[in-house]
Amino acid sequence: MTQVSLLSGIYTSSSSGLDYRVKYPRNMYPIATETGISKAYIKAADGLVQFNTNASPGVDRGAINWNGVLIRVMGSKLVSVDSTGNITVLGDVGGTTANVSMDYGFDRLAIASNGHLYYWDGTNLTLVTDPNAGTVNDVIWIDGYYCVTDGNTIAVSTLANPTVFNPLSYGSAESDPDPIKGLFKVRNELYAIGRYTIEVFQNVGGAFFPFQRINGAIIQRGAIGVKCFCLFDDNICFVGGMRNESLSIWAGANGVSTKLATREIDLMLQSYTQAALANVVMEKRIDNGESTLYVQLPDRTLVYDSLASHTLGSPVWYTLDSGTTDTPTQLRARHLVRIYDKWIVGDPTSTLLGIFTRSIGSHYGTDVQCEINTVCMYNASRRFVVHELELIGITGRVTGNPSIYLSSSADGVNFTAERARSAGSSGNFKARVNWLQLGMFLNWAVFKFRWKTDAHISMAALEMRGEPCQ
Repeated sequence: MTQVSLLSGIYTSSSSGLDYRVKYPRNMYPIATETGISKAYIKAADGLVQFNTNASPGVDRGAINWNGVLIRVMGSKLVSVDSTGNITVLGDVGGTTANVSMDYGFDRLAIASNGHLYYWDGTNLTLVTDPNAGTVNDVIWIDGYYCVTDGNTIAVSTLANPTVFNPLSYGSAESDPDPIKGLFKVRNELYAIGRYTIEVFQNVGGAFFPFQRINGAIIQRGAIGVKCFCLFDDNICFVGGMRNESLSIWAGANGVSTKLATREIDLMLQSYTQAALANVVMEKRIDNGESTLYVQLPDRTLVYDSLASHTLGSPVWYTLDSGTTDTPTQLRARHLVRIYDKWIVGDPTSTLLGIFTRSIGSHYGTDVQCEINTVCMYNASRRFVVHELELIGITGRVTGNPSIYLSSSADGVNFTAERARSAGSSGNFKARVNWLQLGMFLNWAVFKFRWKTDAHISMAALEMRGEPCQ
């Protein structure tokens, strides 16, 4: 028997040129653990169940853990959510669907919503009316200052009164005349995230703008949108690039940007318009020995696992979505917050709040589709016969008797009719998921496996028994 990797596969596309395309696991994620069967296995992605126990005022637009309380913006309302899922409306911050920014200081929470700045102090919601704040696209708190940007300049509140912005306390990013997409704080330094550059400032005090640029720390690439960046593995990770460069995914630190994306990820990004990518949300999730970066695209989520990549010595990516057919749809989990011993998420397609659960794979009661492809199986241009394929994994942890479907292709585009096998009925822990007599292939072949999350399995290896033909 020959073992075939399940961490990624291959397909070809008639619409994307003469390329062998990489197929990453869909709604399955790799675990870099030596099992004795293989160096890594793939596991069913977490499911989603409803968390809120009363009606919410709208679609989730952002969230933060503030003083041990979950604060979210849903629709136009600022709300708190307690540990039982009860939602309490705190006030109105305007807007309906655009993502908001939130950051906290010592005694208040700042919210940038609908072009305005609001403060929540635990009791009252206050709108900042000082015209010197300008149109507020993003906000952060650093060294006692609330810093906001309108896309062109950075305005800083006074230390004595955070609702007042001195008209002389303005700064700007001047290494490149690109618009400022957002603000960020790393190691107590202010980062101005521009479209083509990222500039770093340190607090030097003074009567006017208190931050001074650190010229040697400028990163010569920037992000395309307000939420297209986050702190991950002590780096600013972002979707963007420099002038006259295709968009990609980068990690920036100390004046240097390093590419995280593979060629396949770059090709996927190129299938979206820049306007669509400007609305991408990047988030991180550190949980159960996994260090993952979520890139929330319009119809799926790309996930990069840095720990698995380091362990296996190559980039580990997979995709998550809530689709029930071959066509993926937007993942129904956004604005991830770890609080109350749970991962609580918003649903970008409804007014629900949810939590991740490892006990099931369905999303709010609906089973979603999982897929993996194999790499090309090739016998030096000679014919070969595949007698058997067997998925080795953990079975029998489900209700009912779900199926896994196998199809094959000799060109990477056109696949045969599917053949079903049981994924193992409830309690059948020794079930063997195998297919016999798969036929002869003239040159090379790839195989595709498809199933729904009701199967809820983990796979350690794919074993192939074949025979070359003369």
